Amino acid sequence: LIESNFKFVIDVYYDSRRPDLDNSLKVVLDCLQKAGAIKNDNKAMEIIAKKHLDKLNPRIEFSITPL
Repeated sequence: LIESNFKFVIDVYYDSRRPDLDNSLKVVLDCLQKAGAIKNDNKAMEIIAKKHLDKLNPRIEFSITPL
């Protein structure tokens, strides 16, 4: 459980260009909060988000670094 401020880096690999990156970002942060990995997503002090295309292997990769 990360209770302090944190840096969040996320790479989202989609199978097409259609989805919006910001929607995925919010969903992942909400899931991490609900799962108990982070105390609250309002503790994110820095977010780096990148959108990629990978038709054969769509996925999400992320890291959380306490500050």
